[in-house]
Amino acid sequence: MFPQIIVLLLLFSSLGKSNTFCGLPFEGFGVFLGSVGHFQRSPQGTIPKVVDLVYNDLGIRLYRTSYEPEFSTQPDQYEITCKNDKICYWDEIHKEIAKYSNFSIFASIWIAPYHLMIMEDYELPVANETQYLYYIKNVTNIIQEQYGLTIERISPINEPENVFATWDHTNMSPEQLCRMIRDFNDPLISLCPENSYVWVSDWYKDFMVNSTDCNLLCPIHITHAYAPNLNPSSPDFPLAYYDLTEYSRETTKPIWMTEVSSTWNHADQNQMKEALDLSTNIVNMVASTCMQRYYFWYAYTKSYSGESLIWGDDNGNLQLPKKYHAYKHFTYASTNLSAPLHVRRCDEWATVKGVMCASFGDKNAVFVNKPVGSQPFIEMKGFKCSLLCCTTNTQDWRCDERMNQLPEASVCSCYNIVPDLGADGGTSGAAPKRILSELIAFSILYLMLFMSFNGI
Repeated sequence: MFPQIIVLLLLFSSLGKSNTFCGLPFEGFGVFLGSVGHFQRSPQGTIPKVVDLVYNDLGIRLYRTSYEPEFSTQPDQYEITCKNDKICYWDEIHKEIAKYSNFSIFASIWIAPYHLMIMEDYELPVANETQYLYYIKNVTNIIQEQYGLTIERISPINEPENVFATWDHTNMSPEQLCRMIRDFNDPLISLCPENSYVWVSDWYKDFMVNSTDCNLLCPIHITHAYAPNLNPSSPDFPLAYYDLTEYSRETTKPIWMTEVSSTWNHADQNQMKEALDLSTNIVNMVASTCMQRYYFWYAYTKSYSGESLIWGDDNGNLQLPKKYHAYKHFTYASTNLSAPLHVRRCDEWATVKGVMCASFGDKNAVFVNKPVGSQPFIEMKGFKCSLLCCTTNTQDWRCDERMNQLPEASVCSCYNIVPDLGADGGTSGAAPKRILSELIAFSILYLMLFMSFNGI
């Protein structure tokens, strides 16, 4: 009798069981404070409008910035002054964000000051690493003094493996990167390895030689989430796009995804596809791989681009493409909830297989409906959304308190998940039905236990 009871216990304990929450809490969504070059080419007043949208409409409180090589043009000299257009607009962006409160900034560094580099090879000599540390510390202090901004943490080398980059960058092996971080021994410089691809970041962090163990030396693992287009017949070959792979989690340490976007052409013509693929990337990285932070690439570009959330024009008008609204579904669903906030996959809440779902504390959720032709219902086994907002190819951010069906090719956010009392009938009657079935099940279980212990 006891084996049967154990089987029944396992069976009934799984009633209504959902996917487990990520072990580490989710900290939020962010964006890079750029692009400086695009702000430079835009009408006056663009920066305040963009920052206002990012802060107040998207509700983003996590920002990424850059340390520029022009901040030190000679050994032992450090300053942030408006000496050229690039630095003038960097200065303006940071003065604008400093007007706000309750946010966090971390910095990525693409290249050390030119006088420390071997520019022919884009390499930082080992002999100059100490001077590079002084540069980082001094610039951090200047930003605090001039702008009142505290840099939370720093990634010392952005995309160290990207030897084919055509922009300012630093080529650095995992051995040099991790040994340098070990030698710096500074909690501020604690983000690594920040590679372009998740699988390359895994390779860097797992690198070990002699006493250099990257996995131990990187307190917070960071990565980008790109995937190259490997189809040689594609007009977008070999440009970077959203990585749509679902990765397992291979560390117990916090993971930040600090950059992703699309560099494919014709972003204006593929808006909904890019919104759906961005959303797929988010669900995989945040709810499956269980990353703690997620940052999009540019906040703004002057014209349409797969790399930015907001598009401008020569007249100072701002356009909000589909991916802006898709990102907003996630930023809204993850804010104003009690901490710590835990995330999980909730695909079982959709009645069609293939629909992706990320639950934020089981209080809010985001659904990504990509299966062709599908319009599934939301079935939460006794619960319902108080409000459902959806973005589709024809509508942005349409909200309805009565809607429980996902439109075709949509990103939808579900708010204030509450018990469904079944007042409307139909699929919403699942709550009382489920309660009744569980009462019957546990009554049978109690009866069998009673009979077993009494020898009946």
